[in-house]
Amino acid sequence: MEGENLSAVFNYHPDLFFVLDRTGRVLEAGLPAAFLLGLPLEVLKGADFASFLPQDQREAFRSFISRERMLRIGRYSLLASSGKPMEMEFHFARGRWEGGDALFVTAIDLSERLRAEAQAEVYLEELEVMTAKLREARRALEEEFAKAASIHRKLLPKIPPMDGLEGAAYFEPASKIGGDFYEVISMGEQTLAYLVDVSGHGLDGALISLFVREWVSDWVRLTKGPLEPELLVRSVAQRFAGEEMLYDYFICLQAAVIHTGNGLCKVVNAGNHVRPLLFVPGKGAKFLDAVGTPVAGLGEMETLQSVRVSFPKGARLLLCTDGMADQEAGAARFGHRRVKEAFEGACHLDPKGILDRIAQEFKAFLGGSPARDDVTMLCFGR
Repeated sequence: MEGENLSAVFNYHPDLFFVLDRTGRVLEAGLPAAFLLGLPLEVLKGADFASFLPQDQREAFRSFISRERMLRIGRYSLLASSGKPMEMEFHFARGRWEGGDALFVTAIDLSERLRAEAQAEVYLEELEVMTAKLREARRALEEEFAKAASIHRKLLPKIPPMDGLEGAAYFEPASKIGGDFYEVISMGEQTLAYLVDVSGHGLDGALISLFVREWVSDWVRLTKGPLEPELLVRSVAQRFAGEEMLYDYFICLQAAVIHTGNGLCKVVNAGNHVRPLLFVPGKGAKFLDAVGTPVAGLGEMETLQSVRVSFPKGARLLLCTDGMADQEAGAARFGHRRVKEAFEGACHLDPKGILDRIAQEFKAFLGGSPARDDVTMLCFGR
């Protein structure tokens, strides 16, 4: 390396450069080294390099550089002009200088790196503490969700005894707390059944479904005479519109009233694209033409169409939320067709057997994957 270029490296590089002879005497040094040690460059040249190390490191350094074979990296402290030792990483290389053997030494200041490492250790400790707190908070939250899920399941009513009817329910939430809810109310020859599917699958959906339960209970208590499912849905829509905090949500609601005295069934469907399914012996299964918009914060329901059908002996009625039909597995979708085929193929069974068969086919379709939405079904038969 030419002298001018070598001088630029020695004097302007942030690291410290020294050239030592075999005994450790300084032959050449850069200006940054002279500045750190607080010595004029001409005084630094010729000095014993070990004298710039702490007393307890000098003999070890002299022994180190005297070896024929030596490590290329070592860690020592340099005493700054203030007398404060500075942790340095030394890089060594043997070579020639002005015709004689020489040892080239590069000293890299580790103080900033060590401070950064120490600070990083502090940050890591703080992160570990924070992670432990988050883990504990998550555990506590999961416990609370588990309690809420348990309460939600307990609030799902059992199918009551019904006059001339059999019924069964199936509920499988996609998350720990579902947004679906159902209820069956038996009133002599009349049986009211409804399904609620609230947008959202967490605690908020579960709470809103309980609001709907209270609204339905109020409506049933105040209603005199035959129960009309269309009037029930409109009543729920009015109550929903009166709650400003619910404007960001909507609910799909299916309701049916089965009258065993006259063998009729009235069905209404607000917002669920999976319409109620009816099976009649000798006629097979079909989707009923019950359509309507979801219940939202709009008050009046512009589109709501109820359906009145015969419900003879051997008939089966299926109400279900859209979670099953909308489920995808790979490129396939469970869809309306599979819902209908699974239902129709099991209608020789009682309502519980029908729901078990449909659930079995749905789980086979999933192939072990989790469902992405709540699945809720009600089935009735005469």
